[in-house]
Amino acid sequence: MPSGSRGNGEAAAGHRLSIVGIGPGSADLRTSAAIEAIVSADFVVGYRPYLELISDLLPGKRVFSSGMGREVDRVRMALDLLEEGSVALVSSGDPNVYGMAGLGLEMAEKPSDVEIVPAVTAFTAASCRAGLFFRESICVISLSDLLTPWADIEGRLRLAAEMSLPVALYNPRSKRRDWQLLKALQISGKREVLLAKDIGRPGEEMVFTSSEKLIEEQELRESINMTTLVIIMGRGTFLGPASRKAAINLVGIGPGQASHLTVQARSILEDSEKVFGAERYLRLIEGVTAAQKVTHQGPCPERMAARWWQTAFSDHSRSRRL
Repeated sequence: MPSGSRGNGEAAAGHRLSIVGIGPGSADLRTSAAIEAIVSADFVVGYRPYLELISDLLPGKRVFSSGMGREVDRVRMALDLLEEGSVALVSSGDPNVYGMAGLGLEMAEKPSDVEIVPAVTAFTAASCRAGLFFRESICVISLSDLLTPWADIEGRLRLAAEMSLPVALYNPRSKRRDWQLLKALQISGKREVLLAKDIGRPGEEMVFTSSEKLIEEQELRESINMTTLVIIMGRGTFLGPASRKAAINLVGIGPGQASHLTVQARSILEDSEKVFGAERYLRLIEGVTAAQKVTHQGPCPERMAARWWQTAFSDHSRSRRL
């Protein structure tokens, strides 16, 4: 074990701490940046089940794991290991969405030296899998009151309910915390609900139900655990059929750099014959695909309509669009 003599999180020269989002679980939803951060690290630290999801990236690494509720210990371990080499601290989903980023930055002596590697969040992955899209706003709220007072959580739920906003509930229910979900459903009122369990992992399951049914059926509520996302629909929610194999794909390219493309997004772009999108977005993926890039001029609504029309009625059955 490192001695810790450098203080809380002071790295030796050339050593770097990367807090890495690995996405929901499946390899095709990892980003190139996440893969590179893990592969280039000397040490990898994480929650044991999350490390199992990236076992293919760990050969030759010194790996340190711990159980649930040991987040502070994991960050402290990662910071101490910086004396000996570069460290990847693994977080499921995106590290900024109820992940390890906040705690890691808080405990690091020099937060500006910590790299945060963003990733696909569980609720966006679940939404895409289910054909559920948000045209306006959405709230993301954790029901865990371990670090946040329940009064604050309830206040956020009530504000979201007042505005009929769709809400993605993280950490909805655990063995020792089973009443908050029922309270959240009662506050939300009559809504359609998506239960998304183990997204991107073995046993993935999605069930459409309603808040009324969840309130009435205890057995259905008891099927929900910490790996389940509860998405309560609201104003601006659109539900349509989702297809994994389509001639036209909507592809998210991430925050900007090509390194933030997921394996899945890069594969689709590489296989495409045409890519439709705003010119500024097409510039961001320069070099990723040899496809013909098509953009349109004019006000945003007209550009989007033209893009859709040309894509939908293209002579090429394998057209793609952003």
